[in-house]
Amino acid sequence: MKVFLESAKIALFTILFFISLSIYSQPHTDNRIKPRTDNSINVRIIGEIYIPPCKVNNDSPINISFGKIPLRKVDGSNFAEERTVPISCDYFRGDAYVRFDGTNALSQPNILKTTGVNSSNFGIALYQGSGISVPMNIGKGSGINSEYGNLVTNGLSATSGSGQFTFTAVPIKYGSSDLVEGFFTATGILSITYV
Repeated sequence: MKVFLESAKIALFTILFFISLSIYSQPHTDNRIKPRTDNSINVRIIGEIYIPPCKVNNDSPINISFGKIPLRKVDGSNFAEERTVPISCDYFRGDAYVRFDGTNALSQPNILKTTGVNSSNFGIALYQGSGISVPMNIGKGSGINSEYGNLVTNGLSATSGSGQFTFTAVPIKYGSSDLVEGFFTATGILSITYV
């Protein structure tokens, strides 16, 4: 009888063990996070992988002073100011894009609107590289990478993570109104990104 009771205990224990094992080892098919009713909390992890823009001019402002410009000599080519600024890029694979954010004068996509007495007919035309042959349009570009600006086709000398970017700024009159004497300013943000 004692042997029978021992065998029955072992059999009962084995049955209970397998029942509990099958209850707790059911496959979990619901992948959603469910709120818990005890003191546990859910954890949500988010982030973003992005392409960092290059550091332009060591993160220092680029100042361009045209000084005094004779009223009748503003023609879109006189008084051009060329600037070459250092760039440093953590990511430099693919093509380089330049983006200049500012207020566009609307007459041409590369003319930065000025403030002052001639704000409705005087701006600063921007160009990639030396000279006035490759416009540097203001704002977003076009095509698949438009958020990064426009493809750099002139003025960039960088074969690795660092180099230089050259651009040209030129005072320009647009519209039919005559210019009057007075001060002007214009501001924008220049960024270069490899995509």
